[in-house]
Amino acid sequence: MLPAGSILFSSRAPIGYIAIAGNELCTNQGFKSVIPNPEIVNSHFLYYLLSYEKNRIAEMGSGTTFM
Repeated sequence: MLPAGSILFSSRAPIGYIAIAGNELCTNQGFKSVIPNPEIVNSHFLYYLLSYEKNRIAEMGSGTTFM
């Protein structure tokens, strides 16, 4: 289970959808999920950083069925 405030980044079909979990949840293999340490990084900062970099991250994807 991921706690509220976790960052969810879709890693397939399509790459780059980003959200902040509003409550405890779980995801599947189609997400890269990050639990930020609030003493080091703010969830909203990480959300906006990934939003800014999502095109560059998508360009790094490779694969036959899913990038």
